[in-house]
Amino acid sequence: MSDAEILTQDEKDTLLKGVPEENGSVDTTDPDGGISRYDFKHPAHKLKAHLPLLEVANHRFSALFTNELTTLLRQKSEVSLDDFSMMKFEEYTHSLENGGSNNRVKLAPLPGTSLMHLDADLVFTLVDRFFGGAGNKPENSTNRPFTHTEQRLIDHAISAAFKSLASAWSTMFDITPEFVRAEISSQITSTANPSDVLVVSKFKVSFVKGEGQFHIAIPYSCLDPVKPLLKASIDKPSAGNDEWSRKFNGMVVDSSVEVQGIISETSINLRQLSQFKQGDFIALGQNQQATFYAENIPLFNAVIGAANGMISAKVL
Repeated sequence: MSDAEILTQDEKDTLLKGVPEENGSVDTTDPDGGISRYDFKHPAHKLKAHLPLLEVANHRFSALFTNELTTLLRQKSEVSLDDFSMMKFEEYTHSLENGGSNNRVKLAPLPGTSLMHLDADLVFTLVDRFFGGAGNKPENSTNRPFTHTEQRLIDHAISAAFKSLASAWSTMFDITPEFVRAEISSQITSTANPSDVLVVSKFKVSFVKGEGQFHIAIPYSCLDPVKPLLKASIDKPSAGNDEWSRKFNGMVVDSSVEVQGIISETSINLRQLSQFKQGDFIALGQNQQATFYAENIPLFNAVIGAANGMISAKVL
């Protein structure tokens, strides 16, 4: 070995054996699956935390939609939030099973359009429950157009969802859901921006016999105009927020309070009560004072008198 050589031939051979012969690159993938790719363009890890009131609205929607479906089908229904997550448009649409009802809707005045999805099980269960069936799923129920009867039940369910969604959001922001068009799977998976993030709310709809899934998928970008409103209702006001304090105090002092006071009481027996007839007088005590209450909480004492031809009370 010459003075210029740093590595021996054996050391060179050892290093060369550590390089894969096929492609000359080192495989850094964890064989146990502990390493996965992270997409920095898909910030789903933080979006949900930034809009917690959406989950609150989802729970309110569940209760309202339960009542609407129960009224529509005239039998017990139950809607519960099954999952609330952020997904890429492409990821979500590819996860949908064939045979469901996909509907493009607009949540005016929010920009863009959203999706409402009823899976095949829910569609056929709605029809079965509406007509009092035995709860059996029909054969060859997927990959075929919906019948007029099935589409009519879908329309009724979407209308009920529109009403429930508008009411659930009313405490945060007024929206008017509008139907745009029905979609088919091949159309909704062909999008110009497959990496767009959707706020996906999945609901489980259960009946005495049968159940299904109902989804509401809203593009995250559509929520830009109302993000401050969605945050404001849950954020605590700062100590120096005089405007918030002024409005809150105004709402409190303008609240209506029902005040009750017992002016006089007397005792009679059941025989006397049964003998009362129109025109009879009931002798009352001559109490000079009475206590006034609000929600059974004593507020103040007052002297009973008369003013302007009416029984009145003067606060002590």
